[in-house]
Amino acid sequence: MLLAFGWIAIGRLPDSEIAKRVLPAVLLALFALPLLAGPDIEGVRRWLSLGPVSLHAGMLLIPLLGCLCARDPRYGPLVIGAGLGIALLQPDAASAAALALVAAALWSMHRTPFFAAITALGLAACVIAFGAGDLPPQPFVEHVFADAWTVQPLIALSLVAAVATGLVLLLTSRTMPREERFVLAAAMIGFTAMSLIGNYPTPLLGYGAAPILGFGLALGAVPRNYRYSTEE
Repeated sequence: MLLAFGWIAIGRLPDSEIAKRVLPAVLLALFALPLLAGPDIEGVRRWLSLGPVSLHAGMLLIPLLGCLCARDPRYGPLVIGAGLGIALLQPDAASAAALALVAAALWSMHRTPFFAAITALGLAACVIAFGAGDLPPQPFVEHVFADAWTVQPLIALSLVAAVATGLVLLLTSRTMPREERFVLAAAMIGFTAMSLIGNYPTPLLGYGAAPILGFGLALGAVPRNYRYSTEE
């Protein structure tokens, strides 16, 4: 969380045309890296290994990747499509769902047929990956809401309220562009929804640094000339 806050406070991305093309490619390469070098658990490879720490690649990279696609509606569908292919190979239904909802959010704003097609492909990839990549649940990582409910329903309701409040604050913020707000909310909803219906990590609430760092990377990538503005 401290690393995420530090990046949000002082981070910035280069805004050159070259960077706009290179950064999505770099993120896709990192997203695909677990297929080659990540730990393999029953044929599932979703994690980036950093010494003793393993980070969920989708939660770490998809928030920023979605924001970059929001800034580039021309090539954004191709980038999201490539990400869906990687999620299907891992296989990771949570990442596929997040990418599908990101595409849906961008389609709702741009109304381009490419984003609509990618959304449909993303939902299909989510269904396929869901059947192929199910792993046993880990305590305090998956099923956080259900486990909290069995201990104390009020705790579970407070967690639901915290997530809902975060989404509302994100959607109503005026310190980042509308497209990026909607993309981040869509990614959060996708990851959270899959954590409710399958054995997938609960973002932000479950053990794991990847979603904290991932959404921190995306929030810190907001253009600085927009970040402190109070108008759209």
